[in-house]
Amino acid sequence: MEEQSPGKLVSNPQKYLVGDVRRQSTLHVLRRLGGQRDRASAAQEPLPLRLNDRESLVRGRRSAFKYYRDGLADYLRNKVDKASVFRESLQHYPHRTVWEEMKRQRQHRPGLRELFNDAEETLAW
Repeated sequence: MEEQSPGKLVSNPQKYLVGDVRRQSTLHVLRRLGGQRDRASAAQEPLPLRLNDRESLVRGRRSAFKYYRDGLADYLRNKVDKASVFRESLQHYPHRTVWEEMKRQRQHRPGLRELFNDAEETLAW
């Protein structure tokens, strides 16, 4: 387990944050605390991230969710023609964390579950 010190950048912020994709087309960032070490690391965080305070960030994540969901559906309709285009777009579209949360929480969202079940190869992208 990686050691955290105050002021040190976290190498994998998704270890400490989780997006709430339960509401349709929204993604709110919540703090995820696992064991005692995670709680201690979160407690040492010098400033809150306040990722939900600015409406523009919430709108951006909502837009990214729709883009990724619709892109995945389009990819499934046209796998042969769209594979490289969709994969490339994933690398450059903002809010990559939204894509990672969609993959991580796909079993809790029926619409996402079907999309990812039909395109399991995208889980590695």
